[in-house]
Amino acid sequence: MTAPFERLADLLLRRRRVIVCAFLVLVFLAGWVASGLGFDFSPQNIFVSGSADFVLLEELQEVFGRDDNVLLVVVEGPDVFSAEMVGYLRLLHAGLAAIDGIERVEDLTVLDTVGIGDSLASPLLPEGGSLEVARERALEHPLVRSRWVSEDGRAMLMSLSVAEARMDYENLAPVVEGASRVLKETTQPAGVQAGLVGIPVARVLLVDRLTGDQLRFLPLCLLLFFLVLWVFFGDLRTVVVPLLAVGVTLLLVAALLVLSGEKINIINNVLPTLLFVIGASDAIHLVSRYRQEMQAGVERKTALRTAIVHLGVACFLTSITTAIGFASLAVGRLDILQRFGLFAALGVMVAYGVTIILVPLALGTMKRPLSRAAGRANAIAERAASQVATFTVRHRYAILCVTFVLMSGAAFMATRVEVENYLFEAFPEDDAVVEANRRLESRFPGIIPFTIAVRWEEGQDPLRPSVLAYLDELADFLSSVDEVGGVFSIVDVLSEINVALHGGDPQWRRAPLEEGVARGQLGTLGQLAAGGRLAGLAERFYSEEHRLLRITGSTGDIGSRALARTARTIEARLEADREIHRQLGLSCLLSGDGRVGSAAVDRLIGDLFRSLLVAFGFIFIVLIWALGSFRSALVAMVPNVFPLLLTLGLMGTLGLDLQVATVIVFSVALGLAVDDTIHFMIRFREEWAVESVEDADERYARCIERTLRGTGQAIFATSLLLAVGYSVLLLSNFPITQRFGVGMLMTVSAALIGDLLVLPACLSVFKPFAKTSSSRPEGR
Repeated sequence: MTAPFERLADLLLRRRRVIVCAFLVLVFLAGWVASGLGFDFSPQNIFVSGSADFVLLEELQEVFGRDDNVLLVVVEGPDVFSAEMVGYLRLLHAGLAAIDGIERVEDLTVLDTVGIGDSLASPLLPEGGSLEVARERALEHPLVRSRWVSEDGRAMLMSLSVAEARMDYENLAPVVEGASRVLKETTQPAGVQAGLVGIPVARVLLVDRLTGDQLRFLPLCLLLFFLVLWVFFGDLRTVVVPLLAVGVTLLLVAALLVLSGEKINIINNVLPTLLFVIGASDAIHLVSRYRQEMQAGVERKTALRTAIVHLGVACFLTSITTAIGFASLAVGRLDILQRFGLFAALGVMVAYGVTIILVPLALGTMKRPLSRAAGRANAIAERAASQVATFTVRHRYAILCVTFVLMSGAAFMATRVEVENYLFEAFPEDDAVVEANRRLESRFPGIIPFTIAVRWEEGQDPLRPSVLAYLDELADFLSSVDEVGGVFSIVDVLSEINVALHGGDPQWRRAPLEEGVARGQLGTLGQLAAGGRLAGLAERFYSEEHRLLRITGSTGDIGSRALARTARTIEARLEADREIHRQLGLSCLLSGDGRVGSAAVDRLIGDLFRSLLVAFGFIFIVLIWALGSFRSALVAMVPNVFPLLLTLGLMGTLGLDLQVATVIVFSVALGLAVDDTIHFMIRFREEWAVESVEDADERYARCIERTLRGTGQAIFATSLLLAVGYSVLLLSNFPITQRFGVGMLMTVSAALIGDLLVLPACLSVFKPFAKTSSSRPEGR
């Protein structure tokens, strides 16, 4: 297996200048292409899949319009119907309507409704009209109260529809910034506050703040990595080389993302940090082996060749296993997760290619010997490795007993971990957008929609009285479900038309009971509203062309578990009504972002865990092949299960929920944990092959000590770098990023213990190579 790396070493040593020039050209082109990298932090990205529920959601959005392109302004004050407040609302409306990209602004000041007087359509707040009459009408009108104005008359909503062509970040950001600016610049009356909320706001803020995070994180990571490497290696050249390899890797992967049309999104935004620490890991092992050879007095070219040949194999195996861990995400059903896994796997292999070529090229330019500080650092590391080896061999049974107890306790506590996700989980509790959403939810239905999609069979009339009566009953049921509010359907439109046609008498607030009347009323509304403010009212809920209508409701940011419960309650009712649907010629399905989102999160969590099992299987096969022994591979898996189980148990102990960010930790951590295990086992096998002592205990003790002296420093250095890299995430503006950082810190720490203590103890106790000859390990 070493032959390809011997040829690579010869090529790098002979053609160094040509390869360096080619590398520089490649880096220049990659930098030029990478400048076009874009962002798309739409929460709906997590829904995208080929599933039937997502296809239905897309159809509803195409027919009735999107639900995620609406900005909401929550205005609160002593009385929204005071003259001062109405004047403020009119000024605010004019300013918001003038923003480029806003198609329509709806609020109390421009609202035309049906059924509030003796005309079919009349303004709620006419110029010069009585504000007291307007208050009375609004608070009595079922389509205005709790929808546009709160029940106590002290808060109102303004709805801003963003043009669909402006929904990508680059075009959406100016719209959101413009709305925020109008809110700030419009003088508010005393005691009035206005806040901007909605999915477009969250999308823009996510991009802005995550971009800011990356701009802070990468320089800080660079500085901390520099300091850690300086402490471990004591030579500026061996510090710069790993960082150079990481920088080139990030540039190449960014270029590949652009060329493939992929944007930075809510899942793959962790790629830069991941590749930073993964790329540095192999580079450090390579530099460490080169330094050891140089310290032993080996000539520079020979030291480089040895490092390439021996570490090329180990780093290839670590990269393959890490890539397998990521690529296993492709077994998931969500497009965003599949793409993340594939690009992460590709990034890992790019990092390997850059490391195995660029690091030797850079080291080959170092003609002067390593500094004395490097020698002192190496001596300290070797003494520490000897002490750790002595400790693990002497106390191997105690270490394994403690490991068993910890893993058993962690497995028990892991059963307490529950899945829970929120729409605004990425933002701190005291963030302005969260507070604005909280105020909205306290007075109005939330912004997460539930939709019952109703189709009718060809030849059926969906506006006949029996169907309308059922739809009204279904809407009443939806209103009765906990957390769901703001229920609306075509029946509400027909009911208000009925009131208006009967002189404003609220007793007629029901769908017409006579055949054919409802269709005639919709036609009348369409004629009177054409080109006016009522235009499209019915079309938002009813489409004759597509034989489709919808009943809509919404809920607040109540969490994925509550959303799932709500969805199950509604779907149970629809299932119970199947016979009614058959009789009426209907089919009813639950949809909307609430339904599809909660199902998508469940699928995402399930997919991540399934991919983890797949990754375990593939990695185990790779270890059997690499180590040439089933027993050795089985022993090597123990320190990799240990950190994952310990992290999950700690989450259960601390009462932490399982969220998208924390689940991704396990897939990432598996690949990273296996890396150091492979480096340890490959080096152990080398030492085992040359050790001639016959006594098994003594042979294992010597091999463990030499392995720790050879790889222990690099393992500790890479683990510390991982911890440092992920600790930077704790400074993020986003709790979701902070939780990812905490999860990675826990798993990295546990993985280090697993590789430096648990793995040597397992080798010493179970002796997977004990029955082999003194010249070669089992299976070789």
